Amino acid sequence: MSEVALSVGGRIFRVACAAGEEDRVIRLGALVSDKLVALGNLSGHEAQNLLFAALILADEAHQPHAAEDRDGANAEREMEAARTRQSDEPARAASVNEALQGELAAARKHAEDLSSRLASVTSERDELAAHVQALGTADQAPQMADLAPALERLAQMLEECADKLESGRPNT
Repeated sequence: MSEVALSVGGRIFRVACAAGEEDRVIRLGALVSDKLVALGNLSGHEAQNLLFAALILADEAHQPHAAEDRDGANAEREMEAARTRQSDEPARAASVNEALQGELAAARKHAEDLSSRLASVTSERDELAAHVQALGTADQAPQMADLAPALERLAQMLEECADKLESGRPNT
């Protein structure tokens, strides 16, 4: 155990401290003395003045710790929120994946329906074209006049199917 002499407020105080702590105790005593001088002559009571100086120093020392505590608590809350978001991500990704799989299946079904309709219309067109070929003689011209509106209707249906396939719109 060592003993140091501290000059605080114009008085000398003898203070015991652990070996090797002498310089630290002297620096702390100087801080108290400086704070006491900064406060001025608050009252005639020396002990009360020393108490005020010590309280102010303790408050100043505690304020950074209080801010660190608040910052630490904020960081902890933010980390917990990040953990929660991170744990929710797999479920959210699975949900999005499931929805996309459903939309993909619906799009494939729609494409199959349009392909089937196109095949049907193409087959009908081929049959009509073969029929027109068979009727290609001049003596069957009156029947060809009846065939023209049917061919126009077929051509229009083919164009609509092609447009729908290209734009990806559903059947109407």
